[in-house]
Amino acid sequence: MFKSGSRFFLLACALASATLWFKAQPAVAAGVVGNGTPASCTETALDNALNGGGSVTFNCGANTKTITLTFTKSIQADTTLDGGNKIILRAPNLYHFQVYSGVTFAIKNIQLQEGNSASAGAIENYGTLNVTRVTFVNNHAQGNGGAIANYGAATIKSSAFTENFADNMGGAIYHTGSALTLNKSTFTNNQATNYGGAVATDNGTILFKRSKFVNNNTLASVSGGGALNLQTPTTGTISGSTLDNNYATDGGGIASNGDIVVSKTKIINNVAGAFGGGVWQGGNMTLIDSTIDNNRAVAAGGIDAAFNVTTLTNSTVSRNEASDYAGGILTDADAVITNSTISGNYAAVSGSALWRRQGNVDMQHVTVANNTYGGNNGAGIYSSYLGAGVLYLQNTVLSKNGAVNCGGQGTLGWGSYGNNLSSDASCVVLVQGGDKQSKNAKLGALANNGGPTLTHLPLAKSPLINKGANVGVSEDQRGYARPVGNADIGAVEVQ
Repeated sequence: MFKSGSRFFLLACALASATLWFKAQPAVAAGVVGNGTPASCTETALDNALNGGGSVTFNCGANTKTITLTFTKSIQADTTLDGGNKIILRAPNLYHFQVYSGVTFAIKNIQLQEGNSASAGAIENYGTLNVTRVTFVNNHAQGNGGAIANYGAATIKSSAFTENFADNMGGAIYHTGSALTLNKSTFTNNQATNYGGAVATDNGTILFKRSKFVNNNTLASVSGGGALNLQTPTTGTISGSTLDNNYATDGGGIASNGDIVVSKTKIINNVAGAFGGGVWQGGNMTLIDSTIDNNRAVAAGGIDAAFNVTTLTNSTVSRNEASDYAGGILTDADAVITNSTISGNYAAVSGSALWRRQGNVDMQHVTVANNTYGGNNGAGIYSSYLGAGVLYLQNTVLSKNGAVNCGGQGTLGWGSYGNNLSSDASCVVLVQGGDKQSKNAKLGALANNGGPTLTHLPLAKSPLINKGANVGVSEDQRGYARPVGNADIGAVEVQ
């Protein structure tokens, strides 16, 4: 028979052992997927954690865990899903998430791959979608939105979209909701059959910041926007971004019918099978502090300003190529070019820098230099006398472009407000006060002379210095003060 003290001792030991055993077991909290082992992280566990919304995390062990979904997850309550950079969700033959109207879904630190549906590749959003540090890989939409189809508001930060595909529009993202914000995100090797190899929009506002669009393309013989296709009534801003080596029939980098401001952005190395190697513009577009460089097309190697108004300010259009005409810029509508440089572009026929087919083009404080041609009598700037409108020059320098600086039919289609300089005698319209012809402009090479874009700096004793008119332009292309004394002719003000 045990003494009572012994019984108490044994009972205490048993309780202590039980307590230690329970403490050693991983706790499964509501909203946590898994109990610390890979095997515990199942689709059913994810369903249970998502039920009712709230914060959902994963506890699947030290290594990356892949969970294959067999049903799309409906987000019907405000939810935050955090994969902790260790979770991959696959969704063959369906899409991963549908976000209901009026609901906020925040998803971060996770990879969504191999979705495939008619609705969207990975996420169909009707509510508010916040995406942070998410990787979308190899998703497919049989309609629009290879990764995301957004019908609400979406904000995407520090995320990557790679090799997603849409049968129609938006290889990575299709947006027709209220607002789409991209920040510090990358889009690489995405494809759409028709419009927007990376992103296509049909409506709403956009704000794209510090993002990169590389090697995206469209496949159809008539397609638009290798990286971005922005349809009316889209409005918004693209800033601090890069569009590099994208392809479409029209608008290798951007095709836009919306009202868009592009600032401090590089549109480089893009290709169009027809018009607008860098940009095809059908709405109203303003380009500020931006570079359009080394793009290629049949016509309009850099920019095709097809409709409405294009404004180019403090920007450089350089080294673009057209296998036919308009190496740098083609205008079929009104354009305003101020404090900008058009340099080193090539056209096989004519208009190596710019071809004005119709519309009014105002060029003020512009440097047009070293543009070349492949045909006979190719002009640096060609202003058509057949189309309506006039090309006006003021405080602009034309130096060593094509066979001649100015082409067309005499003074038809041309106008001067004075204080321009041409390195040859081809610009017969230059008869206003301060206009000069057959003068060596004495320009330096296209180089980094300060500011966000490359420019040509007038050399010592250049006839451009202090020979312009003071017309209220307070800065030069680089953002430096203008005038210093009298204004200089061209895009750069010598300090």
